[in-house]
Amino acid sequence: MAMAATAAEPFNYDYLGLTYDYQRIGVDGFSEELEGHRVTAIYSEELKQGLIYQAFGTSEFTDDELMTSGNSYFYERDSIDIGVSLGAHLPITAKADAVGTAKVGYAFYDTYSRLKLEDEIETTVIDEKGSEPFADLSVGVRWFIDDYNSLDIQPLLGVILTEDTNDAYFRGRVSARLVGTIEAYLDMTTYLDSDYRAFGTGIFLYY
Repeated sequence: MAMAATAAEPFNYDYLGLTYDYQRIGVDGFSEELEGHRVTAIYSEELKQGLIYQAFGTSEFTDDELMTSGNSYFYERDSIDIGVSLGAHLPITAKADAVGTAKVGYAFYDTYSRLKLEDEIETTVIDEKGSEPFADLSVGVRWFIDDYNSLDIQPLLGVILTEDTNDAYFRGRVSARLVGTIEAYLDMTTYLDSDYRAFGTGIFLYY
């Protein structure tokens, strides 16, 4: 019993968070990538030993144009995501935790795209506004490199499910305590089967 308590001690899941992601989104037929931005606010609480609840809200926006060899593609998207998640963590050692999370939510979006190809007369325009449910399932590990509250490494694998797509991804994150109960991180997310990358940073305030 004492060993289990010691193993669980280093990891705190009670925090308020604010995060930012810079996105690079590939488009078929173009060598350049679209640039996107995402800001998320998070409330996280450990309901009881090993069970984690989170609520989050995300604002995502892209407004960019690509041009390659006479072809042009303009893409604009604004979306608001609202959701909750339930997760579990299992102490592996005094410095390592296994974590699994299931997120569900709703995305409210407004999208406009315009594709003009050099060898075609017509321009393809898509203008959509609506909402859709989504889920995000992930499993990963957290561990301290050295002692308690040192660098925290977090690799994970996940999949985002929507009505039209299933996107598997890998994320690697490095976190460090700045001062007191404030933690900052850097991470990178890449989709495994499409040309998408996100470079993120954020601040967590533990309570």
